[in-house]
Amino acid sequence: MFDQFKTSVSRPTIDLETVVRLTGLRWQEHTGAAFPDQGVYGWFHPDNDGLVYAGKGDGIEGLRARLSHHIRWRGYQQNRLERHTALSTEDTAWAVTSEVPIVRQGTEERLVLWFAVAEKATWILEGDYVTPETAVEWETFLMETTSLLAGSRSPVGGGAWENKRNTLAHRIQAVAWRRLMELGVDF
Repeated sequence: MFDQFKTSVSRPTIDLETVVRLTGLRWQEHTGAAFPDQGVYGWFHPDNDGLVYAGKGDGIEGLRARLSHHIRWRGYQQNRLERHTALSTEDTAWAVTSEVPIVRQGTEERLVLWFAVAEKATWILEGDYVTPETAVEWETFLMETTSLLAGSRSPVGGGAWENKRNTLAHRIQAVAWRRLMELGVDF
């Protein structure tokens, strides 16, 4: 849709193997099983396992509600895409383009969902660092390590990603940097 106005750009990101290695969490591909209450998730590109979007689920409804909504919204978007393909009207085009970016991109690119329970990091850093434990800390950790390794957090926005002094992102960026150094990342 709108192909005459679009082009693709390549942007660096981290892949699933890197996410697993950096976090030490037990990541699972979504295959239809129930989601845990609290956790972190990522939408990965099906061709190269590149992380496109990272998020978290916590609070009263947690990860279970967040990802159940994402799955349902992607189903709705798929239906809108099929309807637009069949009818190709202005109304069907508007319906397709009005969806939130991660649902739209996830549906169109058939992104693959992986998730992990948010728990205290199993690794320890030398120095005065507080390692990730909560869902929002893990989400932020993924964004900060992606920023450090690839130069950008995500093409799709999110709440935990602004890095200003005295914010969670600012604190976690130092943890991400130390973790990368201790893993021997060669810059």
